[in-house]
Amino acid sequence: MDPYLFVRDEAPVVKPTGMIPPSKSRREGGGGFWRGGAIAPGFKHEDVLLKLTEEVLTIISKHSERSDSHNFFLYLALSSPHTPWMPVKGFQGKSEAGWYGDFVMQTDDSNRPGDEDA
Repeated sequence: MDPYLFVRDEAPVVKPTGMIPPSKSRREGGGGFWRGGAIAPGFKHEDVLLKLTEEVLTIISKHSERSDSHNFFLYLALSSPHTPWMPVKGFQGKSEAGWYGDFVMQTDDSNRPGDEDA
């Protein structure tokens, strides 16, 4: 649901200044399914899993490099399995279970960013 944006430290990374129309589901000939509404410039639904994974790995890496490292709690709420089911190119057709299966495979593989085009 809108607004479509990323949040860091309780604030939008980029404010949603644009609007996106609703899409059709793949069964209806669309590229995914999302509701219309406010969207941040540059936001792409298909990039969400990768960007969240990259952000989390950056946080973990920075924490592990600190000499004064201490325990911390990190909660990652992935967008999957919710719509839109938009697997990146490297996972499309990979599961033989449709786009949802491909999206699940991408989610399962999200601990290895950079392999999305494999």
